[in-house]
Amino acid sequence: MEDIARLEKPKGTFRTLAHINEKSNSRISDIIRDTGLSSRTIYIVLRRLIELGLITQELSEEFPSIKCYKPTEEGRRIADHIEEIRKIVVKVGKKR
Repeated sequence: MEDIARLEKPKGTFRTLAHINEKSNSRISDIIRDTGLSSRTIYIVLRRLIELGLITQELSEEFPSIKCYKPTEEGRRIADHIEEIRKIVVKVGKKR
């Protein structure tokens, strides 16, 4: 359980990873807009996801000064599980 707790912090980590998995080559502005998280939170989350080896940071081919984020293979696997959990939660919520 301690490992899961490490992944849950900071707030928005799962949401950000799921977004990057869904929209590879995400820019910070897109992530902020689509997740609704603050820019401060996003910068902290991105740094954490990179440290964990779940995403990579690359420069945009179109605009070399813009950073883009992609999931690693391990990041994709975790994000796919997050999506499955989300579907179950939605399904359970509809039964109520």
